[in-house]
Amino acid sequence: MNVQENTFSSQPEIVLERLLHRARSKDSSEADIQADVKSLFDSLIQTDAARLEVSVEGGSIDILIRNTIVEVKKDNSRLGIAPSWATDQQTRRQFAATQLQDYVNARYSQVSDSKSIYHGFTTNGILWYRWEVQIGGDAPKQVKSYDLSDMHLQDTDRHGHTRKEVLYRFLEELHGAIDALPPPPQDFSQLLADFPRRVEDIALKSVGEPEFDTKRLLWEDLMRGAFIMKPNDERKSLELFAHHSLLVEIARRVAHNVTNSTHTTSENDDVAFSSWLKNARGGGVYRLQNRLMDKQT
Repeated sequence: MNVQENTFSSQPEIVLERLLHRARSKDSSEADIQADVKSLFDSLIQTDAARLEVSVEGGSIDILIRNTIVEVKKDNSRLGIAPSWATDQQTRRQFAATQLQDYVNARYSQVSDSKSIYHGFTTNGILWYRWEVQIGGDAPKQVKSYDLSDMHLQDTDRHGHTRKEVLYRFLEELHGAIDALPPPPQDFSQLLADFPRRVEDIALKSVGEPEFDTKRLLWEDLMRGAFIMKPNDERKSLELFAHHSLLVEIARRVAHNVTNSTHTTSENDDVAFSSWLKNARGGGVYRLQNRLMDKQT
């Protein structure tokens, strides 16, 4: 891509200049820089919004967008990999590149092939390091670095490159890194996030309907047979029944997609206590399950 081509609007350049100004200020906090880095990614990739503080086991990713994760540290000595003496997790997490590796392992090890590569950046807003992070690896591989300090930009100017050209090239490469790999597998828990609430609403509307009440009695018998007592609170009991029904249906449909077997979704459908979901008012949840399972194959 030619730097002279007007690939970007002025917006990413404006956001980048604001970030550099903020990062140079002693009064700026790490959170301030993090917010501006997020804005920079948002200005570059307008079809996907960057997400802040994405929870993973043991912590949170500062910024996540597509297959790219970013860790922000104000101290530039913390942008690399933890030294060998840093053996405890708390110390290791003080080093941004080590965090990239830990978070990729935690977030994607269950949903991606072990050979999958993700992009990572560590930055204080001025210094940027680009990394390739392989699932299950011990440490990411540094592939490039970018120095956007005033001293470096003035030096490149003496070698025939204007400040604008250098920053523009950086924006192009940043955009290319985000766009280079296919999106990672969607987190199954995120896809299902609103299902429990929707199923609860449907269950509330279905109380008193013969099929629903019969299936609920069947469920209660099964719970007693398994020595599990239903909650005394009627609302909590109803929610538990709704959630249990949803989990059973999703598990059966996952098993069906994985094994391509009709035994998981055939004649037993109508006798299972969870089958009320098919015919319940607002049964779009059941149809949505079908579409969701299709996306996982």
